[in-house]
Amino acid sequence: MNTADRKDNNTIQGAYETALRHYSQRDYLTGIDIGFKYVGGHATDRLAIRFHVREKLPVSALESAERFPSEIEGFPVDVIQGNYALGALQPGIVPESVNRTRRFGTLRPGISVGNANVTAGTLGMFVEDMRSGKPAILSNWHVLAGSASAQRGDPILQPGPHDGGWGERDTIGILEHTLLDENGDAAVALLNKKRKINPEILDLDVVPDSLADPELGDEVVKSGRSTRVTHGRVDGKGRYFIHYPVGRIGIDGFIIIPKSGDEKIEISTGGDSGSIWLKAGTSTVLGIHFAGETDPSPTAEHALACYALRVFENLQIRPWTRQKHHMTVAPALAPKL
Repeated sequence: MNTADRKDNNTIQGAYETALRHYSQRDYLTGIDIGFKYVGGHATDRLAIRFHVREKLPVSALESAERFPSEIEGFPVDVIQGNYALGALQPGIVPESVNRTRRFGTLRPGISVGNANVTAGTLGMFVEDMRSGKPAILSNWHVLAGSASAQRGDPILQPGPHDGGWGERDTIGILEHTLLDENGDAAVALLNKKRKINPEILDLDVVPDSLADPELGDEVVKSGRSTRVTHGRVDGKGRYFIHYPVGRIGIDGFIIIPKSGDEKIEISTGGDSGSIWLKAGTSTVLGIHFAGETDPSPTAEHALACYALRVFENLQIRPWTRQKHHMTVAPALAPKL
């Protein structure tokens, strides 16, 4: 059976699932996805099964057992170098921008937040906990929980501890539900009503109110604690393997690259974890940012997000807007920074 016949009898999704079954246990793999094939460092419009590796080596330097096939079930294979790590701040990192790291009297998506025992990430958005009907914030597991010892009821601070948050004065809520598996890296914390709320994402002035799955090529935008507002394009969809304090975990989601013309701009860095990726020009949430490329060169920039629809379904939450709850909502004016 030739390649064309095999492609008629199979789908690229089936080839992707075959790749997952056969190769996902290789510890040097950082991802397997469906995305645009690269030639000479430039994306083409041809779809491929892509293997992301920590270091891309010449075929001649690999043992036969380490080599990937040139195609799977009739679909081309591409190998991409991509070393990804969690997007929360690590000890010792000093952010270049500090305007989002201070204590905000009015809480807004896009500012520093974190578990009292962890570090600092981004307040992604406000949500309603469907089990209790209470308002909450959404961010990553590794921002609002961060360790195997985290427990429901842990204090959540704004700003996060890395940014000086401390004690009861800076406690804005408590950890409620968490998710860390193939469906996402996410957590919610119930608010304690000690501060006002403005649900508009900082510097985007958009209230997230709907959810959708991304499509390859979608233009997206996020507002994070460290890199502020950045724009990108969905380049692949699949499973990405990240090392957590609890071990290596494969998380389903999508990979984002800078949009055309912005290739030398960092779209994420430490502290952006938990940011919401919106479909550009809309109030629709596509994903929750959880990791990024470790290569410091902006030309190698990538960002990873887990699917919003899966996160919301598993955590039993829905978007919160100012019309949904009696909590005090601040005027939609951007704070003076």
